[in-house]
Amino acid sequence: MCPAVVSAAAAAEVTALPVRGPVRANVLLTGDEIRTHGPLGDGQTRDALGPILPNYLRACDIRCDHIWHLDDDRDLLRSWFELSTDADLIVVAGATGRGAADHLRPLLAEAGARVLIDGVAMRPGGSHLVAVLPDGRVLLGLPGNPYAAVAALLLTGPALVDALTARTSRAPMWGRIAAGITGEITKVLPVRQVPGGVWRTAGPVQTPHLADLIGSSALAVLRPGTVRGSLAELLPLPR
Repeated sequence: MCPAVVSAAAAAEVTALPVRGPVRANVLLTGDEIRTHGPLGDGQTRDALGPILPNYLRACDIRCDHIWHLDDDRDLLRSWFELSTDADLIVVAGATGRGAADHLRPLLAEAGARVLIDGVAMRPGGSHLVAVLPDGRVLLGLPGNPYAAVAALLLTGPALVDALTARTSRAPMWGRIAAGITGEITKVLPVRQVPGGVWRTAGPVQTPHLADLIGSSALAVLRPGTVRGSLAELLPLPR
């Protein structure tokens, strides 16, 4: 809560105030190839998202008490959705693509969920989705690649919290970009501020990990047509 509000309430001898949030979330990571411990086999990779995902969720005012891991199994995923919970939000990382092992979209259709966002024209993170389940829970589907997941979460997560808590949206943060981009799709790139106040991108990023975020303080949303000196929306990175 804002310290000024607390101070004003204390001066007025108000001892209790209703508050909203943080939004409670059940979080699931999917993927046969993801391993949290032990030696890696052929085609397997270390979990580089699960250990840091709570930090990025917290930056969006989303609280998670536990992260589940499931293999790419349709029946397992269906059973997980049927678990009893008092969470306001479901966050699923992985299974948002359209491949044979990506079961999230077919299960949402099977359950009669209302899909509000079915992919976003951005790179990376374009496969993320938002849906409302028949029981009223909201689902945020994130790509499985760590960088893509973080980009999608920081872009869409705060808007979901605004909607679920009826809070006033925060004013966007803007920065002047030191270099333009090419292409016809929005790109989300890590940036850091340099002398003179402009923001410099780190260039193309590797999505399987977050090494490219080291030394960066924000993600810049660079829309098509961004040229050197343009203003771009910045998504602050948690420290």
